[in-house]
Amino acid sequence: MDALTSPRVPAERAAPPRELEVRPKQVKAWLDSLPLAQTVDSARKMASHLGAVNRAKIPGDDRVQILESYRPLANTVLEELEAMFGKQAMPLGPRGREALTLARLLASALAAGYRIAIGEKSGKLIAFGAKKQAPMLALRAMEYLGAELRASYKAYSPVPQNLWHDMHKLYLYADAEGIAAEVGDAETKRAGESEQRRYHANAACSPRRSRPFALSGPRRRAAHVIPQSI
Repeated sequence: MDALTSPRVPAERAAPPRELEVRPKQVKAWLDSLPLAQTVDSARKMASHLGAVNRAKIPGDDRVQILESYRPLANTVLEELEAMFGKQAMPLGPRGREALTLARLLASALAAGYRIAIGEKSGKLIAFGAKKQAPMLALRAMEYLGAELRASYKAYSPVPQNLWHDMHKLYLYADAEGIAAEVGDAETKRAGESEQRRYHANAACSPRRSRPFALSGPRRRAAHVIPQSI
């Protein structure tokens, strides 16, 4: 599972503390109770809970259900946070910096959660038919790595350390498993491979907004993942 390891993903998980809610139905009810009008506070609570869930040892199916329950609200919150820092003058003021930090924390926690889910499912592909979920999990992880990258891009802020590395490792894992090009979302018809191409193309078109990561590595591999017409 070396292809899925990262300093940005908890390496070990332990039994969840009593105060941590890890029951999928109860987590969904809690998410539904968060006030949409209080974006910053809701984002902070979500990132904190997800970080704790990522460090907890829970059934793989429960983890996926929790992550999928997060998606509707998390996507809305990420959009609202982006509106807070994306339209501000540079350098960002305190409010913009807080919104940027929370957007990256939330996106990073979601990406880590999906990568953990991939690892937990990978040993059960044949026995439980979990391979059907693998393209979706890989796509979700790639999407939230991309959301974290996009937040940095929008704010002209340095890309978090190891983010590009994680994106490459995830793509290489998906490619080795034969799922990189498989559709992970039936509604959008997107696959992990197409997500990776999109973010490479953005970085190649405007490398100054992708600092401080050295683009020589991705560009060396660009011929393998970006169409020659880009």
